[in-house]
This record gives sequence, structure tokens and C-alpha cells, in this order.
Amino acid sequence: MSNLTLTAQWHDTINQVETSEPITGGAEGNANLAPKQLAESLLWLKQQFETKKTESYKVGDIYMTTIAHADPAAVKAHHGYGTWVRYAEGRAPVGFSDNTSDIAEYKTMGNTFGENTHKLTIEEMPSHNFNISFVTGGIGGTGRPATESTSSAAANLKTDSLGSDVPHNNIQPSIVTGYWLRTA
Repeated sequence: MSNLTLTAQWHDTINQVETSEPITGGAEGNANLAPKQLAESLLWLKQQFETKKTESYKVGDIYMTTIAHADPAAVKAHHGYGTWVRYAEGRAPVGFSDNTSDIAEYKTMGNTFGENTHKLTIEEMPSHNFNISFVTGGIGGTGRPATESTSSAAANLKTDSLGSDVPHNNIQPSIVTGYWLRTA
């Protein structure tokens, strides 16, 4: 007994031996034709699967993982293919948006924005008032409240200052994962 010689190819139909046909053996015999067609289709399918499974991430795709790969070579070794670079280091991904009500920063793929700490500007501070306590009766009988000035000019009252003028943390609750971009 010998083995069939196979060529990887897909067969849309499989031969069926009819009851009226004489059965013949050999490489081209009808007894071996259907098994050969099935074996060639399986071989073709196997090759397709092996080619496709190694390319599950295409160039431009992002691989997200909880595995702490040390470098791009470790990612390549893990997948067995590709050239990789770290992506979104220290940044939270934001979905692209074409909603008119969303800010412009969401409308450009690859755009980076935001900051880890932020110092409030006057415009960002909540509206607020301070109470001022002062002594009535005036200076020198003028009827003005007591001020830092002894002139007859209008009173220039001051409040105590609050705050230490230090930027504050502005980070959402987060979890760190690895993002790798396939570049080749």
C-alpha cells in the first residue's frame, strides 16, 4: 500500500462512486478519488488556517493586554509576528466622535490632550464672596470705615487670601493595561 500524493486545493464537489461503476484502485482510481479530494481540501484548509491565525492583529491594530511585556520584542515573541510599539503611554484612550456636541479634541484620530495636574485659572474658580469685618466710626471722625490708608480717598478694603496656589490632581479612577500598536 502507498500514500496518495496530495496537492493543497479546495474541491467544491466530492466524487461519488456510482453503483454501476467498477471499483478501481491506484492513484487515479475511483476508490481513491473521494478520499483524495477530501484530504486535499483539508490540507488547503489547514494551510489557510495556519496563515490566518498568525495574522490576528493587522498593521494599525492595537493589542491590549494585562501581560507586562518588557519591550516590543516580547510582544513579537508572544504573538510570533509583527513589529510593535507602545501606545497611549500614560494616557486613557477616548473613543473617536463625530457628534456635533462633543469637543474638537475627540474628532481627530490620534489626538492627545489633557493633563495630569491642573492649576485653576480665575475663570475656572467657583463664584464666591468673602465677608469683611471692619470697625465703624471712621478715622478722624470722617465717618469712613477704618482702612489701611489715612487719606480721605475711598476705602480700599482687603480680604485674607486662601489657598496655596498648587496644581491639583485631575485623574479619573484608572487601571493600567498594556497597549501595543502593530506597525509592520
